[in-house]
Amino acid sequence: MELSALMEAVPLLITGIVSGWILMASMFVREPTLSVVLSRPGTEVLAVQILRFAEDGLWGKLSALGLVMIGISTALVVAATLVGNRFKTI
Repeated sequence: MELSALMEAVPLLITGIVSGWILMASMFVREPTLSVVLSRPGTEVLAVQILRFAEDGLWGKLSALGLVMIGISTALVVAATLVGNRFKTI
C-alpha cells in the first residue's frame, strides 16, 4: 500500500475506531453484572461501588459517584463529537 493511500485512509479509520470505542465504553459503563461477578475486595470498579453504596444506604456517596459517571460519559461523547467533526469528510 502506498503511503499516500494510507494517509487518505487514516481519517476514515479514525472516526470508525473512535465511535466504536465510545459505543463500547458506554455499554460497559451501564453493564455492572460482569464487574460484580469478577470483582475482588480492593479492585472494585465504579458500578460495583455504586451497588455497594446502594445496599448500605449511603445515598450521598451514591449520588456523587453517579454524577462522576455521568461526567465521564458526557466527556466521552463530547470528545467523540469533536474528533468526528475534525475528521468529517466533505
